Amino acid sequence: MKVLIVGHVKTGTTALYTIIKAAMPQAHGVFEPRHLGFEAAHRHLVTKYVHLRTYKGAAETYDKRVVIIRDGFDSLISWLFFAPSLKRGFSDDEKVRDYLQQIEMLRAGQADFKDLDTLFQQISGRSGAAQISQQQRLLCTIHDDLGGNCHLLRYEDLIAGRLESLADYLGLDLQANHKPLPHLGERVARSRKAENWKRCFSRQDVRHFDPYYNEFHSRYGYNLSADDLLPRAITKTESSDFVLARINGFRKAKHLPLVGEGPNGFAGGAAFEKALVAFNREADKTRGLEHIQEAIAAQSNIAGYHLLHSRILASQGRLPEAHAAMDRALLLCSSERRPALLAVKAKLAG
Repeated sequence: MKVLIVGHVKTGTTALYTIIKAAMPQAHGVFEPRHLGFEAAHRHLVTKYVHLRTYKGAAETYDKRVVIIRDGFDSLISWLFFAPSLKRGFSDDEKVRDYLQQIEMLRAGQADFKDLDTLFQQISGRSGAAQISQQQRLLCTIHDDLGGNCHLLRYEDLIAGRLESLADYLGLDLQANHKPLPHLGERVARSRKAENWKRCFSRQDVRHFDPYYNEFHSRYGYNLSADDLLPRAITKTESSDFVLARINGFRKAKHLPLVGEGPNGFAGGAAFEKALVAFNREADKTRGLEHIQEAIAAQSNIAGYHLLHSRILASQGRLPEAHAAMDRALLLCSSERRPALLAVKAKLAG
């Protein structure tokens, strides 16, 4: 059996993927492919698909299709706490500190989520509210394309463990697998709750963000009213601490200085971000190479810059140069991070 999970960012797709994959241990798992169309090579398959902009069909090759949805307010809250580790601009320590301070003002009732979204847009170049709205429109288009040949699951039901109808649709025992899998769940899970907006938003937030999500909410029967708001209660653990941990987790994985390791952060971060995006998304790695060379020129003593340089050179078949760049990365990395780099070097040599 082949199962396709479709949802936009921060709708519980990772949790759902781990639950279904655990119920199908014999199946091959494909986690967040940029495109569909590879399915013929697998008899049993579980695919989590969130790159909705690249959708061009191919869902018909799956025996079962699951569309997962979440209300726009909760999706936005989750995105504003999750995205700083991924979006452009957060390699700048000063901007990270500004963002964390804004979250603390939010917790203290001195700011609203509309203020946090404004700052997010200033740092990353795009409103989080607009991003989630666009993702919802793309998801609706895919849902329409699938017609009635799919199962609609609400995030709220997933969190509550109400999976009986989904289990019937898939013909699987899902209840035994309704628990997070640490190798995936811990890196994205934050509150593991639904309807967070009630204790996070202000009346001004509801008025401000409702136009972004009203059409989606109406389509799927979400009735979100300011009258349902509760006193604001946002813990530090699920907000500023989570954001800082996410940013530092991303930096550590990329062998970059952590927030606060230097008094003024590090130079070349913007160029590194551009290089990473180009390397991951573009077939021609020329632009990625130009950007990483710019980053190295700005600050040459960062292991992560030389690591990415090595990966780009290797993708171009320039192996002697790639090995030389890897050796520079090894010289610069900390003893704690050295084993991870040695593993990367071994793959490069293979």
